[in-house]
Amino acid sequence: MKRASGAVLVVLGAVLLVWAYDASRSVGAGVSRLVTGAPPNKVVWLTLAGAAALTAGLAGLKGGGS
Repeated sequence: MKRASGAVLVVLGAVLLVWAYDASRSVGAGVSRLVTGAPPNKVVWLTLAGAAALTAGLAGLKGGGS
């Protein structure tokens, strides 16, 4: 069961990271970055959530189990 959960988390993390990348390339993100000098909160949170899910998923896959 841990392997299946790990695989799901890896896929979810990858999807969130791709979504964060797409959001960072949008016109709104460009304007926000121009005005504030920082990426929008949505991009930051998607990146953090994607990295956390990917890390947890890889740890679950490495740990093995049934």
